Amino acid sequence: MGKTQATSTTHHKTIEEYAKKTVKPPTKVDVTDLQVTLELILLAICNLCTDMEKQACGVGFEVELLCHDIQKIVKRVTDVEQRIYTTDDTVHTLTAAYVARIKETVSHLDSIVEDVEGQSQRSSLSLVRILEGQKG
Repeated sequence: MGKTQATSTTHHKTIEEYAKKTVKPPTKVDVTDLQVTLELILLAICNLCTDMEKQACGVGFEVELLCHDIQKIVKRVTDVEQRIYTTDDTVHTLTAAYVARIKETVSHLDSIVEDVEGQSQRSSLSLVRILEGQKG
């Protein structure tokens, strides 16, 4: 009986060691990946801004506001990255907040694209109001 118990304990210890080696918690790299994603989105929106300015006068200004908004997010991610050295619930909360903000921004961008296609400025104007509201 004593021998079985010893084997069981050893086996359990091996599993723990294996888990420590293979199951690594999210680290600073996650924040870096997020920053890269944000910068790619920013670049895509800036390119779209140029295209949209060619199609509809005035819409470019709204998209510039969006780009400015996303640049602020990129800066915040960079600031956070410099402070994060360990992973805890706070990091996950921050990451979730950034992801939510990107989704929200992209959805606003979609409404501008619809405006350009339909030659309507209504949602663009509401976007400006939304962004102005978020600054306050």
